[in-house]
Amino acid sequence: MCRPLAPVVLLLVSGCASGPPAAPATDVAGEDLGPLPSEIFEPVFDSGHRAPRCPRSGMEKLSGGLDRLFDANCDVLSSGELALWADRRGLRLEGDRVLVVVHLEAEAPRLERGAAVRWGGVDVEVVSGVDRRVQGWVRLADLPFLVEAFQVRAVTVPIRPRTFVDSEGPAFVGAEPFHAGGFLGARTCVAVIDLGFAGYTSLLGSELPASVTAQSFESGGDIEAYTEHGTAVAEVVHDMVLDAALLLANYDSQETFGDAVAWALAEGAAVIVTSTGSSLIEPLDGRGYMSRTASATYDENDVLFAASAGNYGAGHYRATYAGYDSTPAYHDFGDTNVALLTSDPDGSSVTPFYRGYTWDLDVSLVWDDWGTDPDTPSSSEDYDLYLVYSYGSSWSILASSTDAQDGDAFPREQISGTISPTRDMYLGVVVEEVDTTGDQDFDLFIGGYASLYETFQEPGLSVIAPCVGADVLCVGATDLSDGIEYWSSQGPAHPDPETGTALAKPDLVAPDCVSTATYGTDGFCGTSAAAPLVAGAVGLYLDLFAGHTGPALEAIQANAVDLGDSGADDVYGLGRVALVCDDDDEDGYTTCEGDCGDTSAWIFPGRQSLGDNFWCTDFCPCPEGEGDCDEDEDCEVGLVCAQDVGALYGFEAWKDVCAPSCHGTRENGSY
Repeated sequence: MCRPLAPVVLLLVSGCASGPPAAPATDVAGEDLGPLPSEIFEPVFDSGHRAPRCPRSGMEKLSGGLDRLFDANCDVLSSGELALWADRRGLRLEGDRVLVVVHLEAEAPRLERGAAVRWGGVDVEVVSGVDRRVQGWVRLADLPFLVEAFQVRAVTVPIRPRTFVDSEGPAFVGAEPFHAGGFLGARTCVAVIDLGFAGYTSLLGSELPASVTAQSFESGGDIEAYTEHGTAVAEVVHDMVLDAALLLANYDSQETFGDAVAWALAEGAAVIVTSTGSSLIEPLDGRGYMSRTASATYDENDVLFAASAGNYGAGHYRATYAGYDSTPAYHDFGDTNVALLTSDPDGSSVTPFYRGYTWDLDVSLVWDDWGTDPDTPSSSEDYDLYLVYSYGSSWSILASSTDAQDGDAFPREQISGTISPTRDMYLGVVVEEVDTTGDQDFDLFIGGYASLYETFQEPGLSVIAPCVGADVLCVGATDLSDGIEYWSSQGPAHPDPETGTALAKPDLVAPDCVSTATYGTDGFCGTSAAAPLVAGAVGLYLDLFAGHTGPALEAIQANAVDLGDSGADDVYGLGRVALVCDDDDEDGYTTCEGDCGDTSAWIFPGRQSLGDNFWCTDFCPCPEGEGDCDEDEDCEVGLVCAQDVGALYGFEAWKDVCAPSCHGTRENGSY
């Protein structure tokens, strides 16, 4: 049954205030516990446009969303589409004109405000000019001609000055050289999926882009429901990819998580991040719906999904059920049948839950009986969960979760809510075996303002869904000295019940306890703060690699700073995320720059070595006979990206190669 938490009885004691009560004996008496008030709170979980671009040569010189003002035929978008895109990217439109910054190859002559200057036959009404930059108004239809002018190096959008709280994370992971080199995520659209985005509108144009696209999949349709947590996540993402388009979506169930992810993909997200998840909605072996949905974004859509590992490093216990000697119906935690909770954050001391405070508590019990279809409730192994309290002598039950697992239930119990003690009290957890066919492996997850006393902590196998998805970038948290945070969940994932193998998790770690306007200076802690740093790093690599996911993923993995045990491990994964422009330690670079013909650099905005040929990009298009290309703009003018013709050029047959357009169709190697 599901009932509220039992009230804490008020006891008035006269005399002087005393210190904390003595630690109680840790055994629960063997008598029948009986049905007592309890509450099961079903947690909410998280859920998640890429239009064809104008193939005209020179369009790669447009950034900040300007290239997206044209359709695949190089026509200006309709007024409605223009308004939508301009709102999303913060573009300033005035009739048929847009405000831009023209970057020139040589220093511009001194230009007065309101003057007209012409490049390539295109008139620009000047707002301001300094050095090689001229800010001004230009007709939308003239942008493709403006970038063809030999004097023009690039055309961007003006960035509004702002004063704001900033995050320490981007500098720590190496984002500044990317920013200085002009890689600001303009080619990237990042979707943040969370439970709520309270207060986000007040940060538009300061901590967040001037505009974002938001959609609620929460049952009440309120994008600001529940929490400001998603707003803080979006702040960290924006600090990393300053020019990226942001999508915000919130959800409140496993099903609406899938809806949000589908929407994000339809809107053209290149990266999706969620700093939410659950320890009890599905098995933690990667087979559940949320984990599969998040993993499929990469498998099926070439979109990377980053997720937080969870904050259960000091709040997780796993074991095979074993009855306690004197009370075999209750689990033996090791010379006791009570797992002690503590208000000490890292669990290093047994600290009571003090009177005068309100304590949020979340206690979950999950066991390995999900069956072959984890989306269908089928557990017949029945366990119950009790939250017990003591004032320093015997234990009493404060709350319980006693669902019946009789073949059509999920293998889980949960107690969640708040308590406001009127006396200092100790808390503990008891697991009862009710009706089982054998002893099951189970997990306890303790959240809120409580931890397990260190004797009972098992940090391993505490990574939550959807982070346990096979192709999800699962992110743990470190401090700014590269030490693992005690709360960061550790891997691996739970073993697959059929194969016995466990996915390696986490994949990476990133710093947390960063500053945001939402949570203040150093106030955003936990893996929730780490995951958006990794998502932002992916976005910068995507910008560097002209949107190619494969090289971006390889760079994220290869450049991680190895921490802990040598190589990948269950605490740090591959290591702490780091952004690296190249592998030349001698040049002391401060910006990300590269030469299209320089294939010695490990990473640069040009062709990447793939054996005997290159990876073509629209930054550095390939000449005839080179590949691998994805789109015609990856090839030099007059060439097309011919598909699956590698064998004609001495490469693998599946590779796409730049070839003369006069050869005809691009498909299936037909010429």
